[in-house]
Amino acid sequence: MSKFKAWHLAIICLAVFLIFAGVAAVIIVNNDDYHSADRWNMSWRDNDWDVGFGIGKEYTIDQNETIDVNSKSKIDISTISSDISITQTTGSKVTVHLYGDYNSRKGEITLEIADTGSTAKIMVKYPKNGGISRSNLRLDIQVPQDYDQDLYVHTVSSSVDIECQDMIFDSIDIDTVSGTTNINTIRTNSLTFDTVSGNIKGRLIEGELKANGVSGKVNINGLSADAKIDTISGDITLALVKNSDLNIDTISGDVEIKLGSNTDFYIKYDSVSGDFSCDIPLTIVRQKGADFEGYAGDKNSPEISVNSVSGDLILISF
Repeated sequence: MSKFKAWHLAIICLAVFLIFAGVAAVIIVNNDDYHSADRWNMSWRDNDWDVGFGIGKEYTIDQNETIDVNSKSKIDISTISSDISITQTTGSKVTVHLYGDYNSRKGEITLEIADTGSTAKIMVKYPKNGGISRSNLRLDIQVPQDYDQDLYVHTVSSSVDIECQDMIFDSIDIDTVSGTTNINTIRTNSLTFDTVSGNIKGRLIEGELKANGVSGKVNINGLSADAKIDTISGDITLALVKNSDLNIDTISGDVEIKLGSNTDFYIKYDSVSGDFSCDIPLTIVRQKGADFEGYAGDKNSPEISVNSVSGDLILISF
């Protein structure tokens, strides 16, 4: 067969294929079987869409609950991905509001409140075996402003916002995997933050800080008590309002500490390859390679200890 005839035959075959494909498409679109979930694993029902992987049914929740915490020593909050807002209110009861939309293939999400003696438990309960494909849920919690006991928050990916500037907690414990935590002018004896990649930022004007993470960033302004921070690669930024002992361990995260220009402190920096810089006049006690030890003002002042592999340490006066 000549090249000319072969080329014409190819054109004819392509045209026939396109014609039959078009006819087949028209037949399929006008055939009720196209909308059969059994045939195509698709379904269009009221607020229910399941294509391939399954988006599931659409739900809306708007639930309010209260619990008296007048005699409680702990408020325990647990959720997976509902963003959390904690603010202060008057009275003796905690008010809880869970609201928003979500898609689920396994059932509904519910808000549960439990009184377990000394603990008030606030739980967002999810269907077993997951099945949540989309969610914009929010969990708003108002805590009586005279409550001065423990606050526990446990979540996976929720953001946590705490704004209780007129309150003094005994302790605050935040446990998250990846959610960002914002604290606004918090007073507590102890703030503990455990995360994998979540960030914590805000103003802690009273209280000891303990933070543990892998890659999450720590940014605390107005720190006025001792702090112990362990991280692998998360950067750490602290602003001190008075002398306090700091113990920081990191692998590659950079550490920036802001101090008052007249603050007395003792500094120990041990590193393999990190850089040290300081705009405050220091008396040098020891310096070898990247390691540095010295003090400003009184030699017996609170100690700043930073251990790092490759993270830099920067001391800045303000």
